[in-house]
Amino acid sequence: MDIMNIVYPILSIGGLGVVFGAGLGIAGEVFKVDEDPKIGEILEVLPGANCGGCGFPGCGGCAAAIAAGSAPVNA
Repeated sequence: MDIMNIVYPILSIGGLGVVFGAGLGIAGEVFKVDEDPKIGEILEVLPGANCGGCGFPGCGGCAAAIAAGSAPVNA
């Protein structure tokens, strides 16, 4: 059995992994979505139950509405 029958597939799969990993890294930077840092700070003080009792679809929606000024701070 020739050792190169094992080395070539390992190198080709490893090379594909490097290429696809670099592509995903570049795509992550190109298509990243910037979020208002106020939303994260507001989300930290909310209970995180995602119950919808405030009238918004989860705590993330409520935090975004509070940060935008379209919801009261005691929502």
